[in-house]
Amino acid sequence: ELVGAAVATLWRIHLPYGMSLRVTTLGTPVNTGLPLMLAVTANSISLRYGLVAALERASIKRGVRLFVGRDFPTADYLHKQALDKLYSCAHLELPWTDFEQYLEQHPKRKSIRRDLRSLEKAGYCLDIREGQALSTDEAQRLHALWLQLYRKHHSPDQIMVTEDFFLHMSQLDHAVWLLLRKEGRIDAFDLCFVLGDHLESTYCGVDLEATSRLSIHRAMGYHIVRHAIGKGLRSINFGISNEQGKVEMGCRLQACYAWMQANPKWLGRLLRMILHRFVLKHDQDKLAQENLTVEDQR
Repeated sequence: ELVGAAVATLWRIHLPYGMSLRVTTLGTPVNTGLPLMLAVTANSISLRYGLVAALERASIKRGVRLFVGRDFPTADYLHKQALDKLYSCAHLELPWTDFEQYLEQHPKRKSIRRDLRSLEKAGYCLDIREGQALSTDEAQRLHALWLQLYRKHHSPDQIMVTEDFFLHMSQLDHAVWLLLRKEGRIDAFDLCFVLGDHLESTYCGVDLEATSRLSIHRAMGYHIVRHAIGKGLRSINFGISNEQGKVEMGCRLQACYAWMQANPKWLGRLLRMILHRFVLKHDQDKLAQENLTVEDQR
């Protein structure tokens, strides 16, 4: 009987000064799906540790320098193993019956309505696709929009995806696409996945020049909230980054923890420092700058 499964990705992080680091991280390379899947058993803690530790041992055999079992929800998730806090994940609970009820309780409801109206005044309309495959032209356009953000932020822990990725994702029944169109042309999008009664926001893209005068990310976030409430979903996982903006939406921040093991062991302190300095801090600095830019435009 299968009682548990785990998946990890072996890849290379490119660092400043021409350095690189061979790493294994828990999860898929494109951050979709569940990295750790467990049946409800009496020994669930030992089972989850056994799966993660098996991946760590397999990594060492392949000469990997750093293993990161990540996105654990509590500091004691692997029992007595010491876990590092990596970042916080933003979750929005949805107790409201409709989007208007959500707005009425929001202290910045006037600003939200203004952001949404600004899209309409600029000639934009929202096209929502559920379980409907993209055309080749649409996949090409979405990939081009995603590349604009990829090249803007240069995040060292983000993998390059292709047009085929968007085509394949659109064939999944639980995929939801929010496509912002103007005169038929897509200028922004969000890709989400329905997981039970939760919605997970995963990928996005935007035409930075065409939407430069609009609070596009903020407005698209509220469109996601409107869609999820309309579908009767219980919560939204908005992921990491841009914590201030997501708290303003009403999200709660849940810390995510990681188990890091270096090969050899004495490298652990140095590799932790590199990860926090060049990967995690890099993302936070970029997003803080993006927040300032959005506020200046507003």
